[in-house]
Amino acid sequence: AAGPPPGRRPGPPPRCAVVAGVSWGWKVSYPIWTLAGMTDVTVVHRTVLPATAPYSFEMSLRALASFAPCASDHQIVDGRVRKAFPIQGGVQGSIQRGVQGGVHGSSADEAVVVEIAPAAAGVEMAVYAAEPPDADGLAVLESDVTRWLSLDDDMSGFLAAAESDPAMAPLVHAAHGLHQVRFASLAEGAVYFALTQRSTQWFATARKRGLAADHGPGLEVDGVRHVAFPSLATVARLRTTSCSDTRAIASACAACVRWSRVSGG
Repeated sequence: AAGPPPGRRPGPPPRCAVVAGVSWGWKVSYPIWTLAGMTDVTVVHRTVLPATAPYSFEMSLRALASFAPCASDHQIVDGRVRKAFPIQGGVQGSIQRGVQGGVHGSSADEAVVVEIAPAAAGVEMAVYAAEPPDADGLAVLESDVTRWLSLDDDMSGFLAAAESDPAMAPLVHAAHGLHQVRFASLAEGAVYFALTQRSTQWFATARKRGLAADHGPGLEVDGVRHVAFPSLATVARLRTTSCSDTRAIASACAACVRWSRVSGG
């Protein structure tokens, strides 16, 4: 890899690095540099998550690689994808943890990294962590990944209608097995769309990554530091900041916490 200009000392990786790879000798996955003295991380859980047919993991990978707002929030290597999710106290989750903690609850201080690979009738999920999450945490994690990849979406009604339409039929054939990939959490989606109301999409994407770097927990796996997007409760507590954009997205997340608690989210 290329080094810094002669006579200059290398600095940390750029805060808004957008591609997992090697930069001046560092491997980066979200905009944060590798930390020394990390606890040993191993695979603590494996399972197969079923998908409603038709499903193509290859289509999911294509969607993950091309969706600009989240394209650098995970690492795709050798036909597998790795992404960090936050945990706390053995109970992990996006909506669930934000609702349980409330606007004033404690923030997540740990992360796990999930590795997703193709499997018969679904995907294989391996969980990397310094310590195994408890049974409740694993159950919520599996639910989060299922929602993230839309594995249980039943596309049969739409496909039947689309295949009978001469204009749509070629597109359905080209995207056979595609399930819509979503934002990995309600917090991440709420933050991004709140930001796009006040700025361009590219700035909203960079700002979202910066929030994750500043407030999200991370975990290093195979030399790459993966950072999870913070919970609803964590972002909602940023309403006291002096930055108007941050106050706006914090208020949006606080509203999501209240809505989820009322609706039973």
